[in-house]
Amino acid sequence: MVHLDKIYTKGGDKGTTSLVGGERVAKSSFRLEAYGTIDELNSVIGVLRTCCAESGIKELEVQAATVLHVIQNDLFDIGSLLATAPGSKWEGMRELKPGQVSALEESMDGYQTILEPLPSFTLPGGGMANAHAHVCRTVCRRAERVLWRLHEDEPVAELILQYINRLSDHLFVYSRWVAVKTGAPEYLWDTEVSRGGS
Repeated sequence: MVHLDKIYTKGGDKGTTSLVGGERVAKSSFRLEAYGTIDELNSVIGVLRTCCAESGIKELEVQAATVLHVIQNDLFDIGSLLATAPGSKWEGMRELKPGQVSALEESMDGYQTILEPLPSFTLPGGGMANAHAHVCRTVCRRAERVLWRLHEDEPVAELILQYINRLSDHLFVYSRWVAVKTGAPEYLWDTEVSRGGS
């Protein structure tokens, strides 16, 4: 059980912070950028989850309470792993498991059963849940890029890289699924739209 008794420590006022285990690193490091971006991703998924939970649509409410809830907890686990110095272990440390990646794949497969093939690339928007899902997807892709940059200097667990890659695909499929369930239009990239000149 985690107990947060005091939030500010003043330890980071000089531009460094402590990883789990006590090692201090610069706040500009890729490791902090990595788990900070995972935290940002968790936050925007929280907005998506709230949007779905308050939609008044039963299927979206169920997904918010189950799938999105699980994803947020998975991301918190990933963040704690990234906040741990390579090679360090601590009591209660939660490791990612292959089943967490396959759960995303199974969820996507379920959403796909009601989706029509795409005739073009999609544009974000067409409904609030769809728009929020696309924001989550793009933040997820950025998190993946940061993780790979970190991986060039320090090892990142293969399952973390797989999970974040799969999650971005999941969020794309989810964006399409919520559009169907909310009756929102799905905007497509139209190459014939005028660019304002000849």
